[in-house]
Amino acid sequence: ACAMRNFDPDFADLVQPGDIIVGGENFGYGHPHFAPMIGLRQLGISAVAANSFATGYWREEIAEGFPQIVCPGITELVARWDSVEIDWDSAEIRNCTAGGALPITPYSKAEIGMLRAGGLIPYLRQRLGVT
Repeated sequence: ACAMRNFDPDFADLVQPGDIIVGGENFGYGHPHFAPMIGLRQLGISAVAANSFATGYWREEIAEGFPQIVCPGITELVARWDSVEIDWDSAEIRNCTAGGALPITPYSKAEIGMLRAGGLIPYLRQRLGVT
């Protein structure tokens, strides 16, 4: 696996299923390259939490059923390889390593439906009763 090799040569060996990527401002900005996100999902990355997202990137990943969590201040709360917990019910992210928590921006009803269904197409099939 070569995901993130230029950033951290050991990343693919260190990442564990359920880990999340933490990003800064406007995460996903630029020309869309969806293959890297597919690669990260195949490594077991379960979500991306960032201060903010590029709108097109965010919409596409939610439509793929991949959680994108808007959490202003996340880069100040979390250090590299900290353990974090996402509490969907209380809409917050907790740093289990260093302590502290921040609120996350809640999803709309449609976004929750897409994430639970595994993406836009399965969500629409459910809504329309199509198998």
